[in-house]
Amino acid sequence: MKKLLILAVISIFFLPAFSQTSYYEGEWTETGTTTYFKGFMKLEVYGNKINGEIIWTFIFPDRSNPGSVDFYRGKEGLIGIEHISGTINLDSYDVLFEGYKEDDPNNVIGTDKYYAKFSKQLGVIYGKTWSNGDNNGLFYMAGVNEIYGRLKEKELKDIKTGQVK
Repeated sequence: MKKLLILAVISIFFLPAFSQTSYYEGEWTETGTTTYFKGFMKLEVYGNKINGEIIWTFIFPDRSNPGSVDFYRGKEGLIGIEHISGTINLDSYDVLFEGYKEDDPNNVIGTDKYYAKFSKQLGVIYGKTWSNGDNNGLFYMAGVNEIYGRLKEKELKDIKTGQVK
C-alpha cells in the first residue's frame, strides 16, 4: 500500500512535467491574395497546453496590392520567428494558440491568432488565423520526422544567436 501511495504522489507531481515535442512544416497565406510564407514549427504539448515557435520565411507578397509589394520589396527569403502558446482539446482535436512574441529584425512577420484542428493521428495541423482582425489567414502544416526536426531546431538556435550565414 505504501508503494502504491508513493507511486501516486510521483505521478501527480512529475508526469505533468513530461512533454511531447513534434515538428511541422507548411505554409501560410491569406484568402484572396497571393501573400505566401513557408513555416517550420516546433510544438511542445504538456497535457492540454501547447508552446512552441514558428520560423516563418517570407516568399512573396500580395502582388495585387501595391502597398504589400512596396513593404516587402527585397525581403524575399527573410525570416521571422513567432513564439506561440495555447491549448489543445484532446477530445475534439481543436487547437487554439497565438503568437505572444516575435524575433523579427527584418520586419517580415507579426504575431497572429490561430484557430486550428489536428488530424486524428496529430500528423497534420490546419486552420484559419486572425490575420489582423480579418480572420482570412489560412495555414497548413504537416509533421516531419524527428531527425529532420532536430536539424531544423539547430538551425533555429543558430538563427536566434545570429550564427546564420
